Amino acid sequence: MTTDQWRVNDEKALAIVSMRLSPPFQMMVRNATTAAEAWLTLERYFVKRNLHNRINLRIKLHELRMAQGDDISEHMLKFDDIVMAMEAIGDLMEEDEKLVVLLGSVSADYDGIVKIIENKPDSVK
Repeated sequence: MTTDQWRVNDEKALAIVSMRLSPPFQMMVRNATTAAEAWLTLERYFVKRNLHNRINLRIKLHELRMAQGDDISEHMLKFDDIVMAMEAIGDLMEEDEKLVVLLGSVSADYDGIVKIIENKPDSVK
């Protein structure tokens, strides 16, 4: 791909990003000259990577509790949403830590499954 082709494609990408935004957000990227610049501007606005957000998401994750009789699928979706939000701001968790938090958040209905997983040797790799 030549430099000219790249510029044309970048202008198209910038136009697509800009057209998909509502007017207030279009104003945020109006001075961007490349698609990457527009994207970074939006990312800085929407994904605040500060300590306050990291702490709030960690608290939200550790306070997540499944009530007796709740649907496990919905609970796991809530758990995944919080974990993905954490990952989006650069707060990564090891898989075994995720498992510990998830197992600690399910209702007593799942105590049997939790015990099986806890006692399984090398259950997390």
